[in-house]
Amino acid sequence: MALFRTLNGKPGLGFREAVSGQRRFSTEPVIALASGAFQLQYQPVRVQLNILALRDVQLRPGRASPTQAPTTYPRGTPVSRSPACPQRDNRGMRKFLAVAGSAVFFILAPGTVAGWAPWWISRGSTPTAEPAWPFRSLGFALVAAGVTILLDSFARFALQGLGTPAPVFPTRHLVITGLYRYVRNPIYVAVVAVILGQSLCRGSVAVVEYGAVVWLAFHLFELVYEEPTLRAKYGAEYDRFCRAVPRWIPLLRPASLLN
Repeated sequence: MALFRTLNGKPGLGFREAVSGQRRFSTEPVIALASGAFQLQYQPVRVQLNILALRDVQLRPGRASPTQAPTTYPRGTPVSRSPACPQRDNRGMRKFLAVAGSAVFFILAPGTVAGWAPWWISRGSTPTAEPAWPFRSLGFALVAAGVTILLDSFARFALQGLGTPAPVFPTRHLVITGLYRYVRNPIYVAVVAVILGQSLCRGSVAVVEYGAVVWLAFHLFELVYEEPTLRAKYGAEYDRFCRAVPRWIPLLRPASLLN
């Protein structure tokens, strides 16, 4: 759109003449407004400055208005055109830490309590008798099922709860999916199952006694620390979960509604 024109449509005045109302040829610089920026150019024609034409200026999208100062940054300052979302970054970092922490805790806790300790106890004790193949098969089945439950539960803690089973890095969300719809403590049940399975495979009564001590320790820890802590953190949500899902004896069918 032309910003410099005559009122009758004919070639007009120079810049000074347009302001003073005089008419003559001029080769002086004419200031042209275009898209909010001042451009200096020479035009050896007669033009007349039409101030009223500024009212008809239509800026294209993305252009600054003539009265708006452009945003400037110091030289060397990096300007990001698509800043990252802090919440997304924090969630991704927490998920990474949860996965790494769960992997480390899996090796230290279940790996020691249900793996190394039963092996060490059975090694130091004399088996009462060589277990028959049905007992050995049942023992292998318990160990396989327990390890599968542990892997599934630890993965849910890290990916859904954004935390670990360790008290030092607890979950941000209450995990009530998967095997947690059948029993309230699938990790503890799985650890005890792995211990009992090894006792059947090795024919060691000492490992069975060790498993009973581990279960009692889990039960006391659950009553004294874990349940009060989760109830204080999640409130009514955890109360509904406790009413729907038993602590130790698994349900035959998953709890469909936790309300």
